This record gives sequence, structure tokens and C-alpha cells, in this order.
Amino acid sequence: MTPSRDHTGSSLEVVLRDDVEAEDTVSDRDVLDEDGKPRVLADQCITCVFRPGNLMHLRPGRLRDMVTNALNAGTWITCHQTLPYHPDNPGWQAICRGFHDRYGHWSLALQLLQRIRGITEIELPTKPCQHPPAPPESPDDHSSSG
Repeated sequence: MTPSRDHTGSSLEVVLRDDVEAEDTVSDRDVLDEDGKPRVLADQCITCVFRPGNLMHLRPGRLRDMVTNALNAGTWITCHQTLPYHPDNPGWQAICRGFHDRYGHWSLALQLLQRIRGITEIELPTKPCQHPPAPPESPDDHSSSG
């Protein structure tokens, strides 16, 4: 088993997972951009744990535990879609917008970073399969080879 941080951003809680390599661990600093500003998603991702309906199928009480752990550590929850082991990860980590909007004012580290450096709001890239299909080519687009 490889130790990895759970995506609360907490350096205090370590979760053991078989499917995560050591280089896939997440630390509090992974959400900082090159200027030292925390990246925060501009909008909630489509499966945000803070959206109604338990879209991530969390066990009862898991979200409460994640928020409690993050706040007790003075940190945040990292968006699951930006984690290194997520299949659609964009190559960087960002603070969950749902957490930021609901609990960011209680996170000591987030408040300090926002006041000292500001934040970088960042969009999740759209997956290729989410783009609308290209319009069909018209017959005029093909040259005849007659």
C-alpha cells in the first residue's frame, strides 16, 4: 500500500490506497500557481461533492468528515477532478469551488493566502467529448478529382 494524502489538502491525514503511486500524492502546495496564489475553480465541477444528490456516491458522513478534517488542519478540499489520479486531471490541482464558497472563510490558510496574495480563479478544461460535434462538411468543401 502506498500512503497518499486524502484530497482535503490536509497534511495531517494520510490515507492508504493500493491504486495511487507515491508521485500521485497531493500536498497543500499543489494548489498554488507560479505566483504563490491558490488556484480556485471558477465554478463547481459537474460532479462537485457540494452539489445536491451525492453525485460522487460518498458514504454517509464522508463529506462532513472531509470538511471537518480540512478545517481542523486550517486548509481546504482539493477538487477531485484535478487530482493526479483522476482520469481527466488537467495537470494542476485547484481548491474545490464548493468548499471555497461554503467554508473558505473558516480556513485559516486560505484566508491568509487570499489576503496576502489573492487567488487565481481557473476554469476546468472541457474534455474533448464534451465539445459539440463539428458541423458536417458541405459538398463544396471537397474538390472534385474528376
